[in-house]
Amino acid sequence: MSQLKSFVITPSGKSELDNPTGELTLDQRQILSLVDGHRTIKEVSQLVSSTTSLYLNEFFEYLLLAGLITDASEANMPIDPTRVPFKKAALTTQVLNQDRLLLTESERRACLEQDLKNSETQLAQLSEEHEQLANKYKRIKQQVLSYKEGMESRIVAQQAELDIILKQNQQSLSQRVQLETELKTLREEFEQQQELMERKTMQLEDAVKVRMSKERLISEEQQRQKMLVADEMVHTHPRYKKIRDLDFFRNFGNLELAELLLWAEWRVAEPGEVVLQEGDIGTPFFVVVSGRLVVEKSHKILTILKPGTPFGEGFYLEHENSCRSASVVAKTDCELLRIDPAHLDSAELGSRMRIAEAFMRIQTKRLRAASQMLKNLLAHS
Repeated sequence: MSQLKSFVITPSGKSELDNPTGELTLDQRQILSLVDGHRTIKEVSQLVSSTTSLYLNEFFEYLLLAGLITDASEANMPIDPTRVPFKKAALTTQVLNQDRLLLTESERRACLEQDLKNSETQLAQLSEEHEQLANKYKRIKQQVLSYKEGMESRIVAQQAELDIILKQNQQSLSQRVQLETELKTLREEFEQQQELMERKTMQLEDAVKVRMSKERLISEEQQRQKMLVADEMVHTHPRYKKIRDLDFFRNFGNLELAELLLWAEWRVAEPGEVVLQEGDIGTPFFVVVSGRLVVEKSHKILTILKPGTPFGEGFYLEHENSCRSASVVAKTDCELLRIDPAHLDSAELGSRMRIAEAFMRIQTKRLRAASQMLKNLLAHS
């Protein structure tokens, strides 16, 4: 909290200050009485005891959270109670071990897959350890707060007892000195314990940061291993080159193509074969890999489908189990990639996004072509 900030007392704060039997401690009440809308935190620290000034930020945060004070610069503005920090994570890169370059292709793939499994296991272990450390940190922090509140109550009780002794003058000077000594001892003990707790808290925070850093590195290594496995797979897959240069897949990375090749179905159609029948109900859609097909409706040709063109995507785009609006018939020998939308639900986010982008690009081209066709018809009419 900035030492140059100043605050004003809210109506609730004035009411609490006027109530001598309220829930505020003596230190909190003293600090609240010094808030006048002009004094900064730094100026207030010069008006209180050295012990109180050590915890001045905590006192101001408590009064602010309790609604007893408000920022002088925001006194007439609504207060946003939540502010979410944003962190950027830096990506790191690593280099493959030289000895892996000597392995055969199948052995390299097996090594990469084993490394990936080991990385996933380490990540799970680190996540569990991180959760345990976080829970331990919360418990110690709660213990510190409870201990602090208990010590404050004991100090207030000792001060009240000392005031009664002084007012009534019923005890001797030695008893008074003894009580003052006990009070001083309690304060010193409290400060020592608090300092110890703060050191332990800082150590735990450092440990949590280290665990989080390791977890991030393991996650990055896991992603790198996935990319390596994907690169190995796509470059050895017999059908990778056939779909790599298709317009539909031009923005796909090797990781997305590898995943697609795992669960997509490769289909071959002969000339005259009906791939989709008008009126049928079906959910899969297709991408033309090679050959030509025609779209027919009531035995009339509507359009010709070339390599890289998708068709039958109505259910995937509209999320409705509707009937096929037209038939698709192969005119030459064709190779098709059949994709079931059910597989996309469990696919990686990157794969789903690339397919959505491809459909947006294709639909935009179709709309432009339809618009141009409509303009030409209107011009000839």
